[in-house]
Amino acid sequence: MYRNLPLFVTVMTLVAASTLNAQQPQLAAHDSAIEITNGTLDGARAAQHVPATGWLTGSFFAGVATGFVGLAAVTYAAQRSHVRIPAEKWKDVEAASPPYRVAFETSFAYNLRSRRTKRAILGGAIGCAVTAIAVYAILSGGDAPAYAY
Repeated sequence: MYRNLPLFVTVMTLVAASTLNAQQPQLAAHDSAIEITNGTLDGARAAQHVPATGWLTGSFFAGVATGFVGLAAVTYAAQRSHVRIPAEKWKDVEAASPPYRVAFETSFAYNLRSRRTKRAILGGAIGCAVTAIAVYAILSGGDAPAYAY
């Protein structure tokens, strides 16, 4: 389920943790790596519980209204969307160590944007298909091919 976490997320959190680790020498490197791993996995799990169906619906209508332009616009917006950690989750994360917090935030944002982008592409593609079928039906005059057997 979480095997598609990108390598750069882990590397970025390790770099951020190393700078934070310099400020907090009491954390050992091993403990920091474990906290980063736990933060990354917990962030990915938490992102799975945030609904992303609005992106599917919005991109469907954008695909119907404007075709591939709408699909591209909504996909771009989904990739650049603002991510906010739910308040009930943030209370737990805020109390955690800085390496865990950085890893959680990075992983949560990446996974939520990824889910939003997938939903936007799916909805936009379905919307474009509906538009293409409607345009084809209008241009063909409603004549269905007659097959004689």
